[in-house]
Parts: sequence; C-alpha cells; structure tokens
Amino acid sequence: MSVTLPAAAQASIHKNPTLTMTPSGAPVNGVQKYTVKLTNNDDAAAGPSTFSVKPSLPAGLTQSPKWVSVSSVVPGSTVTFRISVSGRGSYAFSQTAVNTAAPAYTASATASFAA
Repeated sequence: MSVTLPAAAQASIHKNPTLTMTPSGAPVNGVQKYTVKLTNNDDAAAGPSTFSVKPSLPAGLTQSPKWVSVSSVVPGSTVTFRISVSGRGSYAFSQTAVNTAAPAYTASATASFAA
C-alpha cells in the first residue's frame, strides 16, 4: 500500500529555522567576533538539512568567512559557529539562513558592529 500526501502536507515537514547572532567579547583592532547559532525547526520526518548562511553587509564591513554552509543539521538540533566582522565605525548588519533543499524556509538575525 502506498500513500501520496498532497503537496501542502509534504511541505509542512519543513519549518523556518531559528538564527541568532551575538558578539563574543570586545572588538580588537577593528575586528569583532560573533557567535552564530542555527536551529533546524523541521519536523523529524524531514531528515537532516543543509543551510547556507550569508551576510548582508554595508559598505565598510567585511566578514570572514564570507559565508557559511552547514550540512547534515538534524531536526531539533542547534549548530554553533563563529564569524569575524571587520571595519571601522558603527553599523548594523544581518545574516540570513536558507534551507538549501527548501529555500522558502529562512531566518535572519541582525547585530550591531562598532569598532
């Protein structure tokens, strides 16, 4: 016996992830480090997902690494990674995480930079 779910039911296994970004300590020589946490909120039936995390930076800021790909994130789990942002002055910037298998499911986080 096989069961075919309607497209709406199939899509419901994916949910928007959660993304947070917090500074790690004080800036040093124009470089601020941030801790980024990504939580996969998909239903367990979705299985592991890969997320692409990319910044939106104003002119005057650079980031290392330029973007992050996090693979095999199991539903319900959280992964943590660090980024470094450099520049001079005060700015707001953001990161956006996209589920690469279901790009309609995204999350954004905003932080402040001052160095």
